[in-house]
Amino acid sequence: MSAALSVINLAVLARRLHDTSLLPALTPVSVGTLVYPAPTSTVEINPNWEVLYWNTSVYGVVDNSVILECGTTLPDLYIWSFTQPGTEAIKAVVYNLGRGPKIQKIAKTLGQLTIVLKSADVSIEKLLLAANGLFTCQAFYNIDEDPKVHYYYVHLTVRVPVSKPNLLMTGTPVEGSKLWMHCSVDNGTGPIKYIWKHETQNENITNLNESNSVIYVDDVKRNYTGWYHCVVSNAVNTESSDKVWLDIKFGPDDPQIDVSPKTTSEWGYTILETQNVSLLCQAMSNPPSQYLWFYNNFQINIGPKLTITRILRNGTGNYSCSAQNSYLNTSSSRTISLTVYFGPDNPQIDVSSNTVMDRIYTAVEPENGYVALETQGVSLLCQAQSNPPGHFIWFFNNSQVHTGSQLTIPKIHRNQSGNYTCSAQNTYLNSSSSRTIHLTVYCECHLQQY
Repeated sequence: MSAALSVINLAVLARRLHDTSLLPALTPVSVGTLVYPAPTSTVEINPNWEVLYWNTSVYGVVDNSVILECGTTLPDLYIWSFTQPGTEAIKAVVYNLGRGPKIQKIAKTLGQLTIVLKSADVSIEKLLLAANGLFTCQAFYNIDEDPKVHYYYVHLTVRVPVSKPNLLMTGTPVEGSKLWMHCSVDNGTGPIKYIWKHETQNENITNLNESNSVIYVDDVKRNYTGWYHCVVSNAVNTESSDKVWLDIKFGPDDPQIDVSPKTTSEWGYTILETQNVSLLCQAMSNPPSQYLWFYNNFQINIGPKLTITRILRNGTGNYSCSAQNSYLNTSSSRTISLTVYFGPDNPQIDVSSNTVMDRIYTAVEPENGYVALETQGVSLLCQAQSNPPGHFIWFFNNSQVHTGSQLTIPKIHRNQSGNYTCSAQNTYLNSSSSRTIHLTVYCECHLQQY
């Protein structure tokens, strides 16, 4: 209420009591950081009279209701006044001088104000933020007999619920980049508490070690992908933002190539000729990688899996998988060496001599028969395709006579006529093949007969 009205009411009471000592001086009182004018702590009245001061704090919530108490019993007279924080103006809100409560216009700026039945308590419905401040109830008891004066200081703090937060993200959601997330709240009485939550694709929810309204990430990781939302709370309520999906783009990583069937050697992967072989390329990437296959630098396939049915020996070589992220325009590749093992094939035997008469076909000579002159030099060369390369063993009439691809006889004799066999062996595959020729040694006398 205004100072003038307060003095008028006190003057009325004083006239009824025939004593003007009821008019107290008003001086400011500080409550925390808020300054309000209030009566002095000493009031000169009458030794038989009593002046009491009461301080209470009440918390209200915007748009809700609150009750401000003025004693436990109904006084004979009372005046409610209001003072905004940071001002010294005392404005009357409602008073009752014995003829019923009179609500002032200022009450509409505070909410829907009524007096609680059979009391001097004030009820405020649909509380407005402007009601935040100091309410003072001056209550007068027993004014016809032994007057008593009570001052009830009610410090009303009007709190605003936190509004639903809005989660905003700025930056590029790419691995290694920078990113900001801002939890924005339009309304709410502080202090406001912030909790950040991260939900993975597996629905695992964790609280982030952040308590501010803004999260700054200077090195984004791929495992940051997931749903995010912030939870804000104050002394009134708790609200949660809508979930926002954060999709971190990355990759492709270096590809991994799985070969099936998987057999390795010191040179890389190996496979047997005519077997089926599958090569599967995988590279972590978001969005998922696209794959290209190359054989000795020539593109041969599109897709993560390369299947070769009944691979041939000419399939030996380098196989490269190129993983490509079209969104980030990035790529990575990996190359493996695949060796096709085979053989040995059937050997080929080449016979050389100055006087060798090759492939004499007679009724008594077998096919592939060779002849040579006695005392002349004869060389037999055995060749067979094989991978790994084959080892060669020579046999004369089933008896081993030499190891190596070439058998050389410097001066052949007639008793060396017979079957010469070359055995080609692939020790890695534990396989072998052989070929036999017949060599006849003639002396000069035989030639003279022809």
